[in-house]
Amino acid sequence: MLRRVIVIVGVACLLFSGRVQADFIVLKSGSVTLTTGPTTTTSNTNQINGDANNGIQFVNSTGTNAFPNGTNNHFTNVGANLLSTYSATNGATTAITFNGSPVVAVFAASGFTNSTASTAVTQTGVIGLFTIPSVNSFNAFNPATWGAVSNGALNTPIASFTLKIPQDVFDPGVGKTVVINGTTFTGGGKGNFNFAPDQTNQASLNLVTGATGQAGVFLAKQTGGSVNPFFTITGDVPITPPGFNADANSIVTQVIENLQSANSNSNTAFINGGVGTTGFDDLNIIAKQLGLLPDLGSSSGVGTAFATSFGDFATATSFDPSTANNGDPPNTADFVLGFGTTTEIGLEFASPPGNNIPEIDPNSIAGALTLLGGGLAYMTERLRRKKK
Repeated sequence: MLRRVIVIVGVACLLFSGRVQADFIVLKSGSVTLTTGPTTTTSNTNQINGDANNGIQFVNSTGTNAFPNGTNNHFTNVGANLLSTYSATNGATTAITFNGSPVVAVFAASGFTNSTASTAVTQTGVIGLFTIPSVNSFNAFNPATWGAVSNGALNTPIASFTLKIPQDVFDPGVGKTVVINGTTFTGGGKGNFNFAPDQTNQASLNLVTGATGQAGVFLAKQTGGSVNPFFTITGDVPITPPGFNADANSIVTQVIENLQSANSNSNTAFINGGVGTTGFDDLNIIAKQLGLLPDLGSSSGVGTAFATSFGDFATATSFDPSTANNGDPPNTADFVLGFGTTTEIGLEFASPPGNNIPEIDPNSIAGALTLLGGGLAYMTERLRRKKK
């Protein structure tokens, strides 16, 4: 009996100390169902690019407004990047459109800073792809131009991708191989997206204005949208190893960010009216309806999943990227970041249920508590019956 208790507690401690991870992603080149329409494909694409000059994200630190951002501080962020080109394995590039319209990647996410406030760890997030009338209609600072919201509600995305639990990413390169768990896989990426789990779903923090020194790698899997599956992997599809399932439509996105000056009013001109302002309301709609984030305050109207107000320094949940002191970098913990994206397509190889210990998010102890609680409940019932 004691041995069983020791085993249960031991497994729980293992989950607390680190996630047991058997899944992994192998990057591939393939066909992409996004060029001129739902049935037109671009072949042998191995990168999707978004220009850093056409990307923005608004980061609301909800635990404090004091600069610098504190340790273990919760944040919500909403942003967009106008996608520009596909890169093919032969070096060719193709402009990204859908039914002749430009495409914008819009996201909503949340997470915490780490124990040293040097890294922002994203725990949950969703990316949606939306069309806009023309490139000229896009304004990175104006959420109403991102194509995500119409008439106070979220539009149906072409495709949506949900943040995955961190795992290994293997990118051997086009035509090259990598051996994983005794099985040989052929790659299709550019050969430079190899990451361990603890290198994913997080970004470094660099508070030097204008410096392109903040970078992050994020893993996501398609979970919805009007075109599903959005990616079709063709050629060099590896043999699935025993005990695993091949699951397509995983993406690995590398983000390069730079802190925007808080002295400039242009980057908040479309949202600084707060609740009731179209741009600000759109941020809350995207956070709540796309990112499925909870309200930070009132749930009336469009909700407050991104921020409860604008410019209220005394309230931590208010978005306040610039203050009366005009700090540069800002002397608040809320930021406006420009960013660009580089995305590669991958096949995820996942163990079916029952073949391995379930994945546990290292940033959450809920799974370990559930396992431990269930085990102790089982032992209590066994002891009760034996006593009878």
